[in-house]
Amino acid sequence: MHRRPKMLTELPTDIIDRILTFLPDYRSLASALRSSKATFYVTFQVHPKSIIKAIAINIAGPTLPQALRRLEAQKLIEEQNGANHDYDLLTTLPDEAQILEQVSIDRSIGHFLAVNAQTVRSLEDLFSIRYKDRTSTRSKLDDEESFRFHRAMYRFWIVIFLEQLLDNDGEETQEIHNFLNQYPSPQLRQIEQVATFLRDVVSWNACSRNDTFDDVCYEWDVFNGPDHVLRSYQHGEQMDFHIDPPPIDFEMFDRQYHRAMDDIRRKRSLQYKDREEAILNSVTGKDDQCHRCHLVAGVHLWGLTNFHLFGNFHSPKALVGCLNGYLPQNPVERDFVIQHILKRDDEDNRTFNYADMVQEIFDLEQDSDGVWDKNNWYCDTCMMVLCKTRFTRWWISRKATLDLPVKEDCWYGYNCRTQRHRFAHAQRLNHLCEPTRGDPLPVIGQPNP
Repeated sequence: MHRRPKMLTELPTDIIDRILTFLPDYRSLASALRSSKATFYVTFQVHPKSIIKAIAINIAGPTLPQALRRLEAQKLIEEQNGANHDYDLLTTLPDEAQILEQVSIDRSIGHFLAVNAQTVRSLEDLFSIRYKDRTSTRSKLDDEESFRFHRAMYRFWIVIFLEQLLDNDGEETQEIHNFLNQYPSPQLRQIEQVATFLRDVVSWNACSRNDTFDDVCYEWDVFNGPDHVLRSYQHGEQMDFHIDPPPIDFEMFDRQYHRAMDDIRRKRSLQYKDREEAILNSVTGKDDQCHRCHLVAGVHLWGLTNFHLFGNFHSPKALVGCLNGYLPQNPVERDFVIQHILKRDDEDNRTFNYADMVQEIFDLEQDSDGVWDKNNWYCDTCMMVLCKTRFTRWWISRKATLDLPVKEDCWYGYNCRTQRHRFAHAQRLNHLCEPTRGDPLPVIGQPNP
């Protein structure tokens, strides 16, 4: 009968080696090596390359070749430093099939692999809740779907690096075309989908910030890279469109990229189907109905798990439009609502929480008929009906917590016409109140004709 090892130092070397290959990242590896030089460190020195490669696979998963190729593309571009427009990146860049043998993975590369992998995973979470499964904030993509998403994202990242080699006269158009044209049609559509998804994320950020950008501005943000798109979205950052000189001619690249895609699609006679189908095998709750109107809305229904996304589709200006009577045209009240929603703390973080707002609107009153219940799911139209019915009351309740000076009520309340064009009147009196004089009460959320 064999004696069971009681100490780590008594474990066989191959077991120690196996333990190291299961570590999730290089920070964990460094901690392990420092903790036991007699076991972990000695074993690592015997097989350093295989252990480092195994951890790289743990970080990037099956898309390690694409993740490495993206890093290598950035490295080669930076080495050129924009000086050589004749540089052929595609010829120099190792192929996906050979890159694991041609690129040596060290701690520095491992660090950037981990950073980029986290970016792609976070984007996958966002993609999942919007297009795959609205009931979970963590990705519900299956292994195959996740692989497609990550692979396409890393490849599109390289497309962005290719742009940096473009000359302003457009002579290098074929570079992007050649890169995209090497992939079979299903994989090409996956690249196209993640590019469109990134543009969606940019538009969601703009909506929540109450910004209105044109198409070029959306592409400006997308072609800064997935990491930039995610960071801007998470922090609600506004793009600076006045950099001089701009780092990339985004308007030209927009034409280059879409021209290449359109040309390949035309030559291959590809039909543009629902873009989600390129990556997803199935959609959870695809035929689910709205609790109130029974409209089939599937992943676009609103509920507790995705209320935090509500501001991505309904800007502060749109919420102001839900105020009663003529309040949406009151410059004082309108601007105060928008400023409150967009407010940031001393560290420039958003302080407003859309999920809290929506839940508070649901909780304003008990619904004996059971029509409005935050535990159910609602289509966008019904959600806006709810907002137009209750947003004014919610705003009155929220303002009461802000310790503001009490103003005298206007006789005409939210139905006052003067509040629209006399700033002093709008500023001096409170119009968040029921009219006691004047016209009959307007339809809630809508001004009088």
